[in-house]
Amino acid sequence: MHHQHGRREDARDLFTRIWDEIGGEQGDPLHVCVLAHAMADVQDDVRQELVWDRRALAAADLLTDEQVARAGVPMPAAGLYPSLHLNLA
Repeated sequence: MHHQHGRREDARDLFTRIWDEIGGEQGDPLHVCVLAHAMADVQDDVRQELVWDRRALAAADLLTDEQVARAGVPMPAAGLYPSLHLNLA
């Protein structure tokens, strides 16, 4: 919705529903990390973007290489950090 069609508000609404479904910050750390990372990109307010970026980084700190591998991600958990840190910067 966002990247291809520029529908940021629709993306936020969808991500909010998914956020609730996964249990918010108490959800699976990989789901929390990925969703928060995406949610940050569709915020109109930079302060809210920072909140979501911090959530993504906090969730990444809880990940193990095994969890990431089980999800089919072809890199160790540490491989997520460059993108997360770049967004924070």
